[in-house]
Amino acid sequence: REKTPSRDYAFEPMGLTADAQTEFAYGLTVKKNWFHFGMRAKVLGGLAKFNMYTDEINANLTVPGIWDVNGSGGAEFYMPKSFVIPTKGEIDSSTPANRANRLKFSEMTVDPKKFFPSGIGAGLDLGVGFDFGQYVSLYGGVNNLGVMAWFGGEKAVMPSSNWTSN
Repeated sequence: REKTPSRDYAFEPMGLTADAQTEFAYGLTVKKNWFHFGMRAKVLGGLAKFNMYTDEINANLTVPGIWDVNGSGGAEFYMPKSFVIPTKGEIDSSTPANRANRLKFSEMTVDPKKFFPSGIGAGLDLGVGFDFGQYVSLYGGVNNLGVMAWFGGEKAVMPSSNWTSN
């Protein structure tokens, strides 16, 4: 392979968060001539939450098509206890990351008898509106004011390690 000038890249810490929840809500609307007010109270059930983060990623391209990468970070997820995802080994900062101790989503099992949400919470939506005639209205609102508590989470940490990708 031919040697190319080295290209080094460093990525600052970054993260990704995703969650899924269901809500049971009751709403109330009040309308007085030109003024509208609405409110919706919600009880939330957390179905799943996933956080992934990186502390650092350093990438170096020294040979065409070959990347040497060093990075560290981790992930945490909250799922109902009815979902069991084996890790094939515990992962912490003292364990070297390798294919043997990664999460094995392909071997996930489900026990519907143990289903219970992995988070609970409450929320409130508020809205107001003004009618300025037959054709002009102004509406505004604030959604999802509230709290959500997650429990029963699993955490996987990837300590600093090198790998090569092509």
